[in-house]
Amino acid sequence: MVGFVGKMLFFAAGVFVTLWISPQVSEDLENERRRTAYYIKSLDVLNGDTKELLARLTTYNYEKISKNKEKEVDELRIELREMITKLHWRAIEFSLIFKGDKFEEMISNYQLSLNLIGKYLEAENKFDKAEMDQLVTDFAASTSDLVRFLAAKAERL
Repeated sequence: MVGFVGKMLFFAAGVFVTLWISPQVSEDLENERRRTAYYIKSLDVLNGDTKELLARLTTYNYEKISKNKEKEVDELRIELREMITKLHWRAIEFSLIFKGDKFEEMISNYQLSLNLIGKYLEAENKFDKAEMDQLVTDFAASTSDLVRFLAAKAERL
């Protein structure tokens, strides 16, 4: 009889633990799934915004070289500033999620490269294709480092 009561108590304890732990595990897995989806979506948005910025910078270079296109250049400059602001905000979002010296250095380099492009755009009368090409190259390199880091983080989730 004691064996039967012991088995029933053991079974009841197992049912209780299962019913108590199972929702916790499910909730944790669901939260992890949401976090992973957010990282991946954010990484996709960063990639898309970066590609768009680089394409528009190329257009800016060509428009700036062309004469009699001041209106187009001014409109493009405003658009580029808006894009840079979006990318800065994306960097701030990532800096709230990820920590560490290496990541902070990458975010700092990324934002510095964005700032330099922004300053270049502010100098409306200045145009130096070689300087702009170097700024774009530096931005692409800092973006590549950041994206690789974020992709590695997303894979570990």
